[in-house]
Amino acid sequence: MAFICPYCFESIGRIDDVHYMCTDVGHNSRSILEEDPEYASYRGLETYTRTTHVVRDYNRRDPRCDVCGSRLSRMLCPVCHNTLPYGIDKWDLNFFAILGPRAVGKSHYIGVLIKVLERMSKEFQWSISPIDSKVNDLYNKKYANSLFNKKKGIDPTRRVTLDIYEPLAYTIKAYNGKVAGLFFVDTAGEDVSADDYAYTIQKYIANSSGIIFLVDPLQFDYVKDRIGARDSNRANYTHTLSVISQVYRAGKGMSINKKIGIPLAVVVTKCDVLIKEPTNEMEEEVFLGSDSAINNPRKYGVFDEENSQQISAEIEAFLDRVSEGQFPQAVKNDFKDYRYFAVSALGSEPDASGSISGVSPIRVEDPMLWLMERETAVIKAQNTQESVKKSFGGFFRRRFGV
Repeated sequence: MAFICPYCFESIGRIDDVHYMCTDVGHNSRSILEEDPEYASYRGLETYTRTTHVVRDYNRRDPRCDVCGSRLSRMLCPVCHNTLPYGIDKWDLNFFAILGPRAVGKSHYIGVLIKVLERMSKEFQWSISPIDSKVNDLYNKKYANSLFNKKKGIDPTRRVTLDIYEPLAYTIKAYNGKVAGLFFVDTAGEDVSADDYAYTIQKYIANSSGIIFLVDPLQFDYVKDRIGARDSNRANYTHTLSVISQVYRAGKGMSINKKIGIPLAVVVTKCDVLIKEPTNEMEEEVFLGSDSAINNPRKYGVFDEENSQQISAEIEAFLDRVSEGQFPQAVKNDFKDYRYFAVSALGSEPDASGSISGVSPIRVEDPMLWLMERETAVIKAQNTQESVKKSFGGFFRRRFGV
């Protein structure tokens, strides 16, 4: 069974194609330096040496180290030589591309989303955990420490040409022990705003199960002119989405005339600003007010389809207004399956120094719940042609057999 490496996003034809690392303490204590060209290439280095021994050729039925004879269990991607999680070939892997231009709030969204998914364990009877200590350390260092300990905003993500993307890879497990994998990569805005940069992450975009495209409403002149927002960033969302669509089609070898089949969640960030009550005619053209569907509670333990559609219609109309119809039309032209959402990762805007009073997320889980629900519908239609019950519980009945 073919699967995708969560680090380099190369397809691995079967589990027998992997490489192994010998973990025998006695063998590796000899500290013999060994060249690893695969990992060096992944890191963009001329050379890389490790003290652990990599085994490329072995008995498929009984993999053992060709030096010390120890049984092998630590698998490496044969392309990039990153450690693969045990059992990855049996997981239902979901790569969700979280994309958007500079300063749209991708890092804040990812950092808060993971925390919210963890807190929803009781509601959906799941447990979510990082695949290894490296992921846990990365999350704590880049996200949790700033947001929840220091109460500061997260520094902008560096471009892929300046840094190697480390995925935030998590397992999500049902009570019967079945496991799926959720993988997120925090991309820099520059990497999807220009063709030259975007193609550096083509494999990541092309192998995505769904795309979460973040939109900052304060980056539209229409909004800024009417409410005096202090944010000075500018973004052409129609162009950025076009670049992403081109890169996806190129990665898949798709015709330019064919619409993209994976679901697209268009997510308006900083919705705490939009749900304020307008005080004049100018603000009425921007603010959605307290009676917005965003304020209606989501049904407990299920994907709330009715509420989701209400929010989607409201946000689509908002984006149609502030982009003079350009952006929603671009969405319709490039994607078959899409929906609009409104979230706030922090719940309020950081002050001028980047400090935050706390994290009070609004609806950050909605896009993920929808994407998982759409993925269920695809699998069901392909296998049985039956209708799909529109509840998030359907995701686990199909994926985990519960």
